[in-house]
Amino acid sequence: MRLIGPLTRLVIVTLGLFTAPVNAQEAITPAYIKADRSVAARTFNSAIINHIFSDELTKYRREFVSRSLQGNPVIGCPDSSPFTLTHIMPLQSDMTGFAWMERFEIDCNPKTLRNWVLVFKKDGTRLTQEILPGNTITDPKLQRDAFPNVTVVATTKGCQETPKLVETRFVEMISKSPVPWKELWLFRACGRTVEVDVQFGANPYLGGTSWSATVR
Repeated sequence: MRLIGPLTRLVIVTLGLFTAPVNAQEAITPAYIKADRSVAARTFNSAIINHIFSDELTKYRREFVSRSLQGNPVIGCPDSSPFTLTHIMPLQSDMTGFAWMERFEIDCNPKTLRNWVLVFKKDGTRLTQEILPGNTITDPKLQRDAFPNVTVVATTKGCQETPKLVETRFVEMISKSPVPWKELWLFRACGRTVEVDVQFGANPYLGGTSWSATVR
């Protein structure tokens, strides 16, 4: 299963003995999970859904949030900040395994959003990867493709640091179709914040999605 390539930081962890039982009764959903179960139900079977919405992954979710805040700190937001799991978005379910994205709203001031992808392969491999922070609506593949080029645009003269993406903000849809749309990506380098307007649109020549980026 080839899902995503390197983005901000690649974090590979073993998620213990997380193996969804063939017949599983619906477990009690922890209070911190506010995601819509019906979205996952469109792709995953009941056994997988019950595990995702149970307490089985709570430990790893806490570790992810703490690790994310350590690697990309927010002022006034300790590593142990409480969080809410607001979105669970299926990405893949086939003969090779299954994968989904999770979005966390972390109780900082202001609140911050962090995202990761979980991959469970049928061969027993279990991986996670942090993806771009914020409420971007780009999927992991588009993030992988756009991120390096947008980072180059965010590079400023006289600054030897590689810009670090600290937040993404969805701005608006420009039409009724899924594309094009606009986002604001915020980078930090050399003690200052660089705001980059990123516009996504359908590529009429190659298919898929193209993008353009401009520093504000």
